[in-house]
Amino acid sequence: MEENAPSMGADMNRWLLYMLLQTLLLLTTALGCFQKTVKGNGVWKGQSGDRLIQSWGAPDRSETLSDGTRVLTWVSVWADQQSQATCRKSFTLNKEGTVER
Repeated sequence: MEENAPSMGADMNRWLLYMLLQTLLLLTTALGCFQKTVKGNGVWKGQSGDRLIQSWGAPDRSETLSDGTRVLTWVSVWADQQSQATCRKSFTLNKEGTVER
């Protein structure tokens, strides 16, 4: 075996460290999404849907329910070679176009 060649143990340690960092990155991203959702829940309540769209941009999905309310959903996806995290944030607008939740 060559003197300067990396040992199998060193390669395994690097791989484990890499996987640990990937997992921490995924968890940090997911936690950030959760915190933004929890903190932002009440901010838009009572605001106009038009103002929400001006701030957030066009939603990724929009559904009109049978009672006339609309649900606007934004989706953010973070991905790398090993993992993926998805954050969804939905707002419900009443018939007048005001954010209810």
